[in-house]
Amino acid sequence: MVNKSIFLSLLLIGVVAASAGAGTWATFSDTETSAGNTFTAGTLDLKVAGADSIPVVLEDVYPGKTGSTTVPVTNNGDIDGNLTLFVENLAQNSSEHNGVTGDFADSTGNLDAEMTFTVTSPLTGVAFNNKLSEFPSTGLILGTLGGGVTANITVGYVVSPDAGNNIQGDSTTFDLKLMLVQSV
Repeated sequence: MVNKSIFLSLLLIGVVAASAGAGTWATFSDTETSAGNTFTAGTLDLKVAGADSIPVVLEDVYPGKTGSTTVPVTNNGDIDGNLTLFVENLAQNSSEHNGVTGDFADSTGNLDAEMTFTVTSPLTGVAFNNKLSEFPSTGLILGTLGGGVTANITVGYVVSPDAGNNIQGDSTTFDLKLMLVQSV
């Protein structure tokens, strides 16, 4: 019986100790919730002279004629983008193709060979000064255009003063494409 009483005494002491210990392991806690969180993607929105295209029409060019135009290019978005200019669909059209008749009509489009095309960007100072047919196929990197920023790109031309009659009635057609790609 003594063993039984010792055992019950020890059991009773263990239960009391466990109950007292449970109270000493209590911890404080606090929880906060952040509600209404949103992730929003930024935007790139390229505008050229307030529109979505680049209008370049040069008429009645002749030996020695020069000209240029400034084209405002705006990133209406809110993230920065790398601006690149491409020349696409370049075609030389002869005076005969254009319906010109007379002494100087020929079947060879010579205008690009006698004309220098220039592009200057204030974003990087990059300039192109060569024939349209020599424009880089990978495009001309004009620089980084920040969100909400406008840059004035200058596009110009010079017809060689030595061009001669072989360009009469000829034309060069092409597409200019500007691409704005997110800066990383």
